[in-house]
Amino acid sequence: MNKQSRIFKMISKLAGLPVLILCAVTGLGVVGQAQAALQYYTFTGTATSVVDADGVTGFSVGDAVTYEFAIDFGLQSSFTKYDGTVFTESDLSTQDRFYADYVSGNALPVHPTDPYYVGGGFVAEYNRAYDTTSNGTGGLTTNSANNLLSFTVLGGTFSSLAVGDGNAVGGANIISSNFMYYRNATGGLTNARVLSNNLVLASISPQSSLTASVTAVPEPEIYAMMGIGLGLIGWIGRKKKLKAAAAA
Repeated sequence: MNKQSRIFKMISKLAGLPVLILCAVTGLGVVGQAQAALQYYTFTGTATSVVDADGVTGFSVGDAVTYEFAIDFGLQSSFTKYDGTVFTESDLSTQDRFYADYVSGNALPVHPTDPYYVGGGFVAEYNRAYDTTSNGTGGLTTNSANNLLSFTVLGGTFSSLAVGDGNAVGGANIISSNFMYYRNATGGLTNARVLSNNLVLASISPQSSLTASVTAVPEPEIYAMMGIGLGLIGWIGRKKKLKAAAAA
């Protein structure tokens, strides 16, 4: 009996099949850890200013607004152009940049018929959040050049925000600016916008409000763990068959 067989036999005697099955599926239980750094920030408030000459936003002053973002402080910010080119951004001397992505809420859409910024060179998606170390502020920029959504945090950095902060609570004032850029009747640039200067960080969660669980791509070591567990189960089953055949 080689060393590997002795180890397998010892495990099977001490642990039993249920534990081996647990080894096989343990990877499934920790898959979510692959994206443990991703957090979902939800901000709530009301529209405090609406500019909408053509009636394209559907918003009025006083309407409730909610914005949910996926934030990863360990991932660098980036932006993607309409031609598919992706640019990863570097930190600036006075600004730390990290990943942000709009998930759900009341962000304005791209104009359905006449978006202004058409062509591969324009930005299709911003994934940028930042802390400005020189003045202790922060913010984020998401969505496209045609429906830009920007946040500014005054009185605190973005990474320092806690649930309940905003609207001058916790020293932070959170302001959002949501623009829709489109062509007017003469083909010129115009925009509609919804502004909020009273936002509050309502929640921080490891899961999005859109789903009950985060679907993550398993890490290589998780696959290895599952493979070992399944291999042990197969080996035990084969040994039992051999013993049964020998006893017959």
